[in-house]
Amino acid sequence: MSPAPAPGAETYDVVVAGGGPAGCAAALTLARAGRTVLLADAGTGPPKVGETLVPAGRVLLGDLGVADRVLGSGHLPCYGNLSAWGSADLHAVDFINDPHGHGWHLDRRLFDRRLRDASREAGAAVAEGTAVRGAVRQPDGAWALALRGGTGPAGTGTGGERTVCCRWVIDATGRAAAIAVRCAVVSSQRWSVNFCPHRLHTGRSASRSAARRRSSSASARAYWRR
Repeated sequence: MSPAPAPGAETYDVVVAGGGPAGCAAALTLARAGRTVLLADAGTGPPKVGETLVPAGRVLLGDLGVADRVLGSGHLPCYGNLSAWGSADLHAVDFINDPHGHGWHLDRRLFDRRLRDASREAGAAVAEGTAVRGAVRQPDGAWALALRGGTGPAGTGTGGERTVCCRWVIDATGRAAAIAVRCAVVSSQRWSVNFCPHRLHTGRSASRSAARRRSSSASARAYWRR
């Protein structure tokens, strides 16, 4: 689809594609800086499970002013990480030595939803269930973007397809890099990291089980090309 701006099309300074942590952080920061922002969250794909936030994440969320709101409830504490990078050997990091305290086993749906709510309250328009399906650079340097699905930026129930215009586009669609790929921006190499939580209950007492909550991660090289 090759979008062309229609008369009266919605216009923003920035459109952020992707409503995860990166997209929400960008939308939140830009909205607070006085920019007009549309955060388009497709909300597709399987639920993200087994993800862990390290203790330093509290500092980053604190810089955004949303740490208590996002982490206050709904997540389980994580007391350490086990990781294997390039070999089968596990390296342990216990958060008892971390000045920021424990980490968190995240409920990602809850985590992302709270970040989107914070972006909305900061002044960003949030279009949930909305994917950016086309991006065309205009002669004046602006962008025309084709959006599909969703509730509309103000929750008005406007679905289907529509075109919006903006000066800047931020691709925060994660590993898919949906906008970058469509615009022929190619990365030659990246690391793919898979996370899985350790069993939370081992048959021991609840207190000892809780004390052993840790996450594990392993890495492998992965390539992608257009």
